[in-house]
Amino acid sequence: MIPVFLLSFTFPDWRKAFVSGKSLLATPAGIICCATAVIWLVGVFHTLNPRLSAEAWIRTFLLAYFSVFIGQLLVRHAEIHRPVLKALSVVCVLAWVLSYAGLAVPEVLGLIHAKGWTPQPPDLGLKQFSAVAMLLVPVALLAGFRLGGTWKILGIINTFGLIGVLIGASSRSSTAGLFAMVALVGGVVFWVKGSRRQLALFGGTLALGIAAIAFWAQELHQVYWARTLQSHYVIPNWMIDLARQEIWKFTWEKALESPWIGHGINVVNYLPGAHELVPGMGLTRYISGHPHNWILEIFAETGGLGLTAIFILIATMFVTFVRQYKHTSEPAILATIAVNAGYWVSGLFNFSFWSVWWQMTYFMLFALTCALAASHRCGHSSETPTVSRKT
Repeated sequence: MIPVFLLSFTFPDWRKAFVSGKSLLATPAGIICCATAVIWLVGVFHTLNPRLSAEAWIRTFLLAYFSVFIGQLLVRHAEIHRPVLKALSVVCVLAWVLSYAGLAVPEVLGLIHAKGWTPQPPDLGLKQFSAVAMLLVPVALLAGFRLGGTWKILGIINTFGLIGVLIGASSRSSTAGLFAMVALVGGVVFWVKGSRRQLALFGGTLALGIAAIAFWAQELHQVYWARTLQSHYVIPNWMIDLARQEIWKFTWEKALESPWIGHGINVVNYLPGAHELVPGMGLTRYISGHPHNWILEIFAETGGLGLTAIFILIATMFVTFVRQYKHTSEPAILATIAVNAGYWVSGLFNFSFWSVWWQMTYFMLFALTCALAASHRCGHSSETPTVSRKT
């Protein structure tokens, strides 16, 4: 992020790009984003820890606007699209090759995490990168087809290479995000371009695939885990582990204590009882760091008002993207939809919404795909050096 930030100021028109980003604030999504920021301000002043809450609020919206700035630079400078996409493709190769090396030799993961030549289990050593790899899948594929030639082949290889990381890391949250990408992008394509029969066939095939995976997961769970663990929980623990269900239940109960405005941004793990151990689950605490679910996290910290605001923002963005794809058939818009589907769905099971690296990954890939789509609508491809005058 720091190199990108510094390089952005080498462009002679960076000031224009920075200011032009303000024009997006007048769009429906921009207005709702500003309204969300204002509503979330309550969680900065009504909080257990004003410093943590203020830092999270400021950082989130600064990152959001910085991504808009980068996107505007990319729109104005179509001549750098190919170098950027080539660099991304090469980095993807290096990343999944290094991940495979870690799967084969777990000590490599220890080196990556600065823990010396000590083995690290893949589910922990690749936990964060598996989520990043999931978001990179549609972007890497888009990069390959946008560049063409040998790069198209590399894009396809990268797609399978990155998916292999998810499988090797046994990341269920990232896998859920990947399925959400396929479901949403496929649904949009068949709804816009196909017939009702094709849309129904796609939906039926997807449902059968999910049912088959669920059956496989249940059978696999019963082989490796005692049946006595199938207890009183509403969600089967072969689908969602018991510890996570306890965390969700605790967060939900805390959210209901302040259902309108929440307890304050980024402080849910400081609520009374959050660090207590869950009975019968060893060293598992109710909330050691975060609730592993962005909906519950935002509900508990910003209340129903803050959660409703971001729901409206996500829905507005989705409707906007679908309308744009309907009028342009631009593949970059599908990549944007996929990145959003993967981020918001996988976030229902994994990292904190306020995690800097997680937000940064999302915003940067979001900015890249939006810029590629916008440049195409302005009449510029990634092969031409023409600078767009539109903002």
